[in-house]
Amino acid sequence: MKTFNQFVTVQLSPETLAGNTDSLPAYLSRVQEEKLRITGQLLELASLPAEEKEHATIVQQWQGMCVELLEALHRFRFSHRATLTASAEPDGIDLFYGSVEEMLQAILVGLEQHFKDHLLPELPLPLSYAARARQQLAPRIKDAERLLKKNGLDPDLLELLLAPVKVFIDDADVRLSFRELVYYRELVSQLCSAASLEAVPADQFNLQVHYLLVHLNFNSVEYFLYCTSRMRKWLKQFTDMQDRINTLTWCIKEVKAIPMLHNGRGFRAGGFPVKDQLGAWLEEERIFIRTVMETMMAKPAGHAEEEKMRAFLTIPQAALMARVYMEEGIIRSASIQQIFSTVAGMLQLKKTDAGMEDVFRLKFFNPSLATVMTCKSWLNRVLDRLNDYEDQMRAYIDN
Repeated sequence: MKTFNQFVTVQLSPETLAGNTDSLPAYLSRVQEEKLRITGQLLELASLPAEEKEHATIVQQWQGMCVELLEALHRFRFSHRATLTASAEPDGIDLFYGSVEEMLQAILVGLEQHFKDHLLPELPLPLSYAARARQQLAPRIKDAERLLKKNGLDPDLLELLLAPVKVFIDDADVRLSFRELVYYRELVSQLCSAASLEAVPADQFNLQVHYLLVHLNFNSVEYFLYCTSRMRKWLKQFTDMQDRINTLTWCIKEVKAIPMLHNGRGFRAGGFPVKDQLGAWLEEERIFIRTVMETMMAKPAGHAEEEKMRAFLTIPQAALMARVYMEEGIIRSASIQQIFSTVAGMLQLKKTDAGMEDVFRLKFFNPSLATVMTCKSWLNRVLDRLNDYEDQMRAYIDN
C-alpha cells in the first residue's frame, strides 16, 4: 500500500508525466493491477466471518488510502488543466487522470457496498468522488420530487426534505462526509419507494412520510419546527380541551411505536433522535393543556355543603387510598375504571380523561415511596383527630 501511494504521488505528478507521456499505458496498467489486487482482497475479506476484528482496520486503511490518492489526483488534474488553453480539448494526460480516478472510485464504491458499517463515517468525501455522487443523485432527486408532488405531499415539507440534497447537488463547494452521503442516498431511495406504492389519499400519504422520517431519524431543526408548528395548528381545530389531550395522547403512542433504524444514525450526527424530540414536546404540550384545563375547571369557593363533596388529593394519592380501601374490603366489587370514574368528580375533573386514567392505573399498582409517606402523614393526623373524639366521648360518659 505504501509503495502504491508513493507511485501515485510521485510518478503521476504533472511534472513527471510531462516528460513521460509514452509511459502512460504502463502507468495505467500498474494502477489496474493494483485495483484488481485490492478487489480480490475485498472479496476474500467479505467471505470471512462478520465478527472478524480486522475488518474495520483493513477497510479504513483502504478508505483512507483511496481518499488521499483521489485528492492528490484531483490536485494533479487541476494543475495540469491550468496549463491548457480554455478552449482546448482534454489531452492524453487529462484523460489518463480521469481513468485513474475512476479505478480508485470503484474501490470506494466496493467499500461502501460491502463494508459501509466499517467505514470512517465522518471522513470527508474526495472532491472527484463527491462530483460522481452529485451526478448520480441529480436524476434521482428529480424523480423523488415528481413522485412526491404527484402523491400530494405538503409543498413546505417537500421543500424542507429535499433542500439539503439539492444544495449538495447544486454547490460543488459543499463537502459531505461518507455518513452524510449514505444518509442522503437512503433518504431519497426510501422516499421514492414510498411514493411508488399504491396511491393513497394525500392526508394518509403525508402521515406515511412522517412515519418514514421518524424511522430514518431525520433530526433536522427545520423538520422539528415544522412538526410542532403543524401540530399546534391541528390542535386549534379542537375547541374542547379534552379532545386536544386525547389527540396528543394518540400522537405520543404512535410516535413511540415507530421503530428506529438499527444503526441509530440520523440526518445530524450527534443530535438527539427526532423520535425523542417529538415525544418530549408532545408530552410537555399535553401536560400544559391538562394544567390549563384543570385551572379552568376549578370551581370557586362555595357553600360548606359543596366543599364537602370535593377531595383535595392528587391522582397518585387517590389511587393509593383506593387500593388500600379495596384490599381492606371497604370498597368492594369495583373495577379500577369504576373507581376512577367515581373519584374524578371529587378530584375536580370535568369528565374521565384517558390520560389521567392511565396515570391513576399506573399509580394504583406502583405507588411511589413519597406518595405512601404523604398518605401516612395525613392518615396519622386523621387518627389523632379520632383519638381526640374518643377522649371527648369518654370524658362525657365518665361525667
